[in-house]
Amino acid sequence: MRGTVERFLERCPVDGGVQIVNLGAGFDTLYFWLRENPKLWRKDMVYFEVDFPEVLSKKLAAVMKKQSLWPMLDVVSKEDLVSSDIGPSGIRDLRTPHCRYVSTDMRIGPELADAMLAAGLRGDVPTLFLAECVLVYMQAMHGDSIIQWAASAVSSAPSAIAVYEQFNPNDPFGKVMVENLMQRGCPLLSIFDYPTLELQRSRYLQRGWEQCWSANMNEVYSKHLDEKGEQAIH
Repeated sequence: MRGTVERFLERCPVDGGVQIVNLGAGFDTLYFWLRENPKLWRKDMVYFEVDFPEVLSKKLAAVMKKQSLWPMLDVVSKEDLVSSDIGPSGIRDLRTPHCRYVSTDMRIGPELADAMLAAGLRGDVPTLFLAECVLVYMQAMHGDSIIQWAASAVSSAPSAIAVYEQFNPNDPFGKVMVENLMQRGCPLLSIFDYPTLELQRSRYLQRGWEQCWSANMNEVYSKHLDEKGEQAIH
């Protein structure tokens, strides 16, 4: 996923603006990884983190306690970290020049669209959407809605979506994986709706995306990770 972010940023003209939208961001630290990397960080970037209010409120509380992070968010006080207005979710979100939390239930399409506009998402800036192990945990209709929204949210600039999630539930490994996650209380709610790579491709092409490329992890390991990346994984 980080490699995809790197390649996307390489293709976006400098100083023209660029957006990254991390859907279901959880406690991911990709923003800080980008900020600490002078080869990747751009002053024209806005990074959005989208998740449930209860998740992002905990993340914000952690950031507020960690003052060493504040310089990377371009703030010097707690007051500078959060929005002045209470959002639709009933809480104040993190709002800084380059990083913005968006507390919302992504499964509700109008709520997601309104929350992103309120956070400053632009429709005329190259944008990369990320969804890492997110959509497969939703019912198919909710994931479909998010995919379709993302395809149309940026109407006047190039956009892409990078998704990493489980599929192929019917082979021996897949059966064990599905059962194990079910027993742990986090079922893969839509894995049987799109169980193959071909069905995954069709899912995106039918919901507004012009092109779709997919690969299983064997192909990713053998063809698309550089030597440094492979060593890191091993």
